[in-house]
Formats: sequence, structure tokens, C-alpha cells
Amino acid sequence: TVAAAMALPGRCASGQEIDETLAAAVKGAYMFSLAQYTSWPTQCLEGAEAPFVNQILGDDPHGIEAVLTDAIRQKALTVQGHPVTVRTATSVSEFPAALMDACHLLFLTRTMKAHWERVETALADRPIITVGEFAGFAEAGGMVEFSPRRRPGGRTVTIDMHVNLEAVRESDLRISAQLLGLPKGVKIV
Repeated sequence: TVAAAMALPGRCASGQEIDETLAAAVKGAYMFSLAQYTSWPTQCLEGAEAPFVNQILGDDPHGIEAVLTDAIRQKALTVQGHPVTVRTATSVSEFPAALMDACHLLFLTRTMKAHWERVETALADRPIITVGEFAGFAEAGGMVEFSPRRRPGGRTVTIDMHVNLEAVRESDLRISAQLLGLPKGVKIV
């Protein structure tokens, strides 16, 4: 697992508050970086017009969808030259296999922790980078885990990005060494 970190004012996730709006912005930025620095098999992004699909699965009370959608619209963001689409589903039943086949990055919110095993089984070797914001996601077979951590001696919280390289490789994906080699907060588990 690899971790990248960005400092946030607030408190740690161990029951203490953090600025969830700012955390959503950081997570959104991390997701765009992941998308830019990940290589998918050629058949996954055929043709310049094929959209890159970010799927959010679970309740989104802190606005990850809004962060991604606003960034796409305001900055005309693309992923590796492809237009970006953001889709949402609040439950596993709203995310059938047909939608999985068109997905490139799947973000699972905290509300999906109890459903991760079912989602992981359903993904079965599809080249979809999985990102979760709940503790233990990377150790449970997820690819990228966002985890808040209190910095020593202060009120600042860092969002760590843990990357499970084994899970990434098993899905025929490659994350660039440029992203994995970030000097702060990058941790391989």
C-alpha cells in the first residue's frame, strides 16, 4: 500500500472532527491524480471520445461528487485526454455489472464498508481502480485507502493515501512511479 499525504486543519478521524469539505476537496484531487497516473489496458479507454468514468458508491454527505463535477466543469479537466464523467449510486443494487463494465475509478464512501466484500467479488478482475475512505480498505483488498491522521503535536490532520500494489497489479492496472514516489505520506503496505 502506498500513502500520499496532504495537511488539513481539524482533528483526526478517531472520533474527532475534521473539515469534511476540505477533506472532500483533497480526496477529489487525489482521485484526479490517481486517474492521471494510472495506466489501464488499451481496450478500457478506446477512442478519444470514450469517457473516463468516476463512480461514487454510497452516501456522499460531504460532497465528493460536487467537488469532482465542479473541478471538471470549471477547469475543463480530462483524464489522459478523455472527457470525465461522474456517476453516483447510493447502494450496491444501483451499481449492476453493466455499470461496472464502463467504470474506471470506483470511490466507496464510508457507508459501503459493510458491502466491500460483495463489491470486491462483483468486480472480479475488472480493471477498475478502487478507492475507499474507510479504515482497513487497502488491507481488505481495496487498491487505495484515504485515511485521516493527526499530525504529531498539532491540530492539523493529514489525509494519507495508502495504495495496495498487489490489488492494483491483479487488476491489470499500473500506477506510475511518479505518484508512488511522492516524498510525503506515500506508504506501501
